[in-house]
Amino acid sequence: MAFVISNKPISNSKKIDQLYVKSEDFYKSGNNFLFLKGSTFSPYESEGEIFDAIHRKGIEMIKEIEGEFFIIFYDSISGQIYFANDRLGRESVFYYYNKTSFIISDDFWQIVNIIEPKESDFDIEAIKEFVVFDRPLFFRTIIKFLNFFPPAIIGSFSVKEQRLDINIYFEFKLDVKSCDNIDTAVERIDRLINNTLKKIKEKHPTATFGIGLSGGLDSRLVPHYAANNKIEVKSFIIGEKRLNKLFVTKDHVSARKLAKIFNLKLYEISPECTTLERKSYLITRFSPMTKARYLDTVEEWELPGFDIFLTGMEGGELFGAYLPPNIQEMSDKELVDSILQKWGLSKGPKKLSSFILDIQASQIFPALLRKIKGRKRRKLINEVDFLKIKEKIASFVKSERRKEKNNIEIYKKFILQHSSSNHKYCTFSMYCKKINYSIFSPLYCKRENTKWKPEYFLNEKLRMYFYLKKFPELSKIVIQDNRLPPFYRYKKSIFITFLNALSYFLRGSGINYFVWESRKEFLIFARKVLLKHNKFFEEIFDVPMALSQDFIPPNLLKVKQILDLISSGEYKNFCEK
Repeated sequence: MAFVISNKPISNSKKIDQLYVKSEDFYKSGNNFLFLKGSTFSPYESEGEIFDAIHRKGIEMIKEIEGEFFIIFYDSISGQIYFANDRLGRESVFYYYNKTSFIISDDFWQIVNIIEPKESDFDIEAIKEFVVFDRPLFFRTIIKFLNFFPPAIIGSFSVKEQRLDINIYFEFKLDVKSCDNIDTAVERIDRLINNTLKKIKEKHPTATFGIGLSGGLDSRLVPHYAANNKIEVKSFIIGEKRLNKLFVTKDHVSARKLAKIFNLKLYEISPECTTLERKSYLITRFSPMTKARYLDTVEEWELPGFDIFLTGMEGGELFGAYLPPNIQEMSDKELVDSILQKWGLSKGPKKLSSFILDIQASQIFPALLRKIKGRKRRKLINEVDFLKIKEKIASFVKSERRKEKNNIEIYKKFILQHSSSNHKYCTFSMYCKKINYSIFSPLYCKRENTKWKPEYFLNEKLRMYFYLKKFPELSKIVIQDNRLPPFYRYKKSIFITFLNALSYFLRGSGINYFVWESRKEFLIFARKVLLKHNKFFEEIFDVPMALSQDFIPPNLLKVKQILDLISSGEYKNFCEK
């Protein structure tokens, strides 16, 4: 159930002291109250315990809390709304502030319903950013004054003075003076993840957990640590089982092997089990400001029944999987280009070695996948818009450089903040709104990865060593894409590399968004949506050009649907209950 808190009257709300609250699920004592979104662990496990601790120690005590959370605390004596979250910030909470009105909600549409935006309220730059990135840059939404809360914040709003203050209490920075050697780092990672799963089990002793086996590196660790802690799990995979009608895809091969090892029943779910119309509803209703993922968005009842979702999301980002090999030597300009290249928006270095690496990135036309997607998104904005985006990222790099950060620290911060996976409800878990944990979040929330040497992030050195030392058998199982499994990655065997490439060519990946979204059925649906007249949208984007492409960026489709909902007022149906 969504919550809304406002300093101005809102419909169907109750007044508590100077505020208007729309929710039934919160802790209240007199005219003071506390909202907890997410989940925390002992000794601050309940809303009452957190409420008492803040009363005794002040809002700064939230730095002591373990878990993934967003907390709102109202102190009626001072007339202050305090809010804070954990260091990773996976709980999505929005706020609207225009110097007089202040609204907080975990539901984008609830705020839209209150402010009733007009065309002049849309942020055109943010709309264009949303189409070419996974979401608008730097915690904005497509509506002016309506934003996400960043991670690792402690903030306040003075009801009397109508003043908003937001302060960042944690910045990712490597502590070179207390770096662990690689074996110590591996043992600490293993112990920390295992202890986290132990706490989750203690907090939810009778719960059933759902896990997605994608065939990737991170998801295969989830059943291992779950089994270690006697956690009952149900596993599933969403994707196409046979792309070419002959061979089972690599991700399904991997998922089946993992299910067999851990004695799990694997539920294989087809993307087609949910219609595109229904996928669109789920995506726009429950995850409006994150990446559109039509392929793996399905109805909740298509998943096996479970109480809590356990994921391996953020593993790659936290371990540095997406860092360019030469990142330490990059100038600021090259660093900006490298960030853009992550989304296929920059050409990158014209080197044979880079081309060879790109050749391994896609399914049928490997060298072109990321570049094709990026180029087709890039066509939707003009050169002036692109340069504005580039300048914003350059300003971000300069700002981080003033904090004496190195290239790894800057790149990781940007990627983590703008990754689609750094939102709990970005994919199939987005609409079921179940309790949701990532096994990797404690590595960031407890600042564990600040103790790693810079070299550990390069070429996934620590990640690969962790798998090889702790999970030698799991390290042999195929990965869903073109990459070699960790066990074979350093063998440098031409024969094994050839067999892996051949397997990928013949089998492909069942979770290939680009291929799935380039198909006739999706394109017909996308063109139907784009052809529906919307004057404002047509003034921003070259719709005829988009319609002529053989790939229509999913976020373009999503933005169009959101603008249609707002201009027609149909979004109000979301907020009737």
